[in-house]
Amino acid sequence: MPAIKLISLNIHGDNEKPEQFAFLKAQDPDVICLQEIFAVDLPVFEKLLGMNSYFCANTSIDAINKYNDAPKGLWGVAIL
Repeated sequence: MPAIKLISLNIHGDNEKPEQFAFLKAQDPDVICLQEIFAVDLPVFEKLLGMNSYFCANTSIDAINKYNDAPKGLWGVAIL
């Protein structure tokens, strides 16, 4: 049975960094699971990684909160 490579990564909201993209590209996984990602940021991941995504919102962050999360709307998990 062939193996698949899966990576699970917490984006921590509005904190995506070039190192994350470099890591994901270097690992060349078959499946990527992202947590704490804003829906509006997914197109960047899709473009840079050449993958399609499926998103599920956990909440919508529409105002600055005690965790300093950016008010960028739908926030949740994604599978690429």
